[in-house]
Amino acid sequence: MHTELICFWPRTSMFVMRYLPRILLALVFSSLIFSSCFARTVQFSGRTWDVRQAGLQGPGPNRWSDSNGQVFMDAQGRLHQKIRKIGPAWYSSQITLQQSLGYGTYEFRLDSNTELFDQETVVGLFTYANDFEEIDIELSTFGGNFNTNGHFTVQPYWVAGNQSNYDLNLTSNLSTHKFTWSPTGIEFMSLHGHQSQPSQPSDIISQFSYTGSANPPSLGNERATINFWLNQGNVPTNGLEHELIVSSFTYTPLHETADFDIDLDVDAADLAIWEASYGVDNGGDTDIDSDTDGTDFLAWQQQFTGPGPLAGSLAIPEPSSLVLLSIGMFALGIRK
Repeated sequence: MHTELICFWPRTSMFVMRYLPRILLALVFSSLIFSSCFARTVQFSGRTWDVRQAGLQGPGPNRWSDSNGQVFMDAQGRLHQKIRKIGPAWYSSQITLQQSLGYGTYEFRLDSNTELFDQETVVGLFTYANDFEEIDIELSTFGGNFNTNGHFTVQPYWVAGNQSNYDLNLTSNLSTHKFTWSPTGIEFMSLHGHQSQPSQPSDIISQFSYTGSANPPSLGNERATINFWLNQGNVPTNGLEHELIVSSFTYTPLHETADFDIDLDVDAADLAIWEASYGVDNGGDTDIDSDTDGTDFLAWQQQFTGPGPLAGSLAIPEPSSLVLLSIGMFALGIRK
């Protein structure tokens, strides 16, 4: 049994306005209530996630509940998110990672056969910075408006080439959905079962390579999100509550070497990526600290494979001189 707590603001009234200072003071000291309404978190896959609570808001619009019965963890460490009716209204659920992860592979493993869900339900697995910087995997027919129930999308979805639609054709409750986000593109994949790479070609449900202009930059403001909601806020056609079970979420950094363009060597082209990412994003990150800095330059220098004797001849620079040094290297005619 899960205790229900649905939070709301009272209607404005003369009473509220008259006693507003006292009400606010009480809220400050009522930290338990305040945190339950606006700052509930769950620990899932070794990370801290915020649970959404709101009135009618997009997508949908939907009502969002952070009650213990709406979003909870089981004894196996799996995440449960529900769409359900509380009183006269239907509520959806969402969790959002507290930290930015940036470029890398985002993998979601589901323990629910979403093809058995009502046509009005939507499962969203994505990163979000704003409506135009969003990478989506969505599982739904959106009320029957699509003939397919899987969608890889780089927002805005209406731009030609930004979306790939596919059929799930699930064979069990287990499926894996992931994307690898890099400065040069996004690789999407859905798989049968729980696996990061297909053991055989038939394990691949669908895949999509995106290299268009809507690829979001990694600026540290995006957050991984899992939501379970109702298309346009419509009540499920079967009138039933629904439960999504997510087994795990994993993130793998894009680079652990200085081969930033992933062409099996470390050269001036990789230095150019480091330079473009320096102090901006994690496109040139080798030490997995979610930024591109002097330490990553030193890794590039140590791993440099050619052309020429650059790796052995360069002295280790001070961090403040790294940008000048990289510019000087290009002036010397180092090119891929």
